[in-house]
Amino acid sequence: MLRNHGLFIIGRTIAETFVVTYRMERACAMQLALQQSGAEFNPLSDAVVSAGYAKSSGGAARGHDPNKFDWPALLRKLDRLDPSYKE
Repeated sequence: MLRNHGLFIIGRTIAETFVVTYRMERACAMQLALQQSGAEFNPLSDAVVSAGYAKSSGGAARGHDPNKFDWPALLRKLDRLDPSYKE
């Protein structure tokens, strides 16, 4: 994260980069919502963080390739909503 300029994300493909960007934006939104709610923050233990990192170190955070699953689904949704992007 850049201090005053937001995220700087690089991926092997557009699909991977988009999915990582989307997930990061969602995580930040959830953190802000938690902070605004006044609820107590309970950070994850180092063991949980390490296990999650080890599981996702192959590049696919949920155990699958965004190029095969997420991206085609997003393109199908975009085709339904506004196919003019192809022009």
